[in-house]
Amino acid sequence: MFSNVLFALALLAPLVSAAPASAPPPATTAVACTSVGQGTLSAHTTDGTQAAVEMPVSLAATRLVVGGTAGVFEFLECSSTFIGETGEDTTNGTVFFGHIVPVATPNTCLSVPVVANVTTPFDISSGPCSTADDDSQINQFFSVLDEDTFDVEFIGHKKHHKHHKHPKHPKHKHHKHHHHFHFVLGSADGAQTLQVTSDDNSTATAVEVQFKFT
Repeated sequence: MFSNVLFALALLAPLVSAAPASAPPPATTAVACTSVGQGTLSAHTTDGTQAAVEMPVSLAATRLVVGGTAGVFEFLECSSTFIGETGEDTTNGTVFFGHIVPVATPNTCLSVPVVANVTTPFDISSGPCSTADDDSQINQFFSVLDEDTFDVEFIGHKKHHKHHKHPKHPKHKHHKHHHHFHFVLGSADGAQTLQVTSDDNSTATAVEVQFKFT
């Protein structure tokens, strides 16, 4: 009888000692992107009494700057479940969401290192383009409104609410969330830079950015 008990315990031992297999982590999906077209970026400012001044936008090393010879960029319309924005027709035209890619450096995207609850202007630079459909998209998602001027906006958030008009630029469509972003002029290393801020009270010169498709 005792030998039978030992035999039974021997059979059960592998079942007791074997650790349950853990489920593999869910795979991160990739954003799907298609080209809308190539062209140049330009910044436009006005002092309120004169016509808007148009300034070409280019890359100096990896930083986006204003002035010099306009760089060539490509706008990729991207589908991101994480961001939750999709192209749509609005009363102002068709809006596309996705990445802006410097043509001279493929596999890079324009990126803004935004920090939650911080309004300080952030530089716009080029860096490795993430295709993972996760929070990495927050730093590199832009929109372009397909109307006469092809206005560009930085998204910088997941979709929360319906569109609303930006208080400084009523003709533009923006998204209602904790911070909305707009472009301003900055400076670094003796160059005039293009930056993004969520501070409506910023004393920096506000500019509008347009994508000129060729």
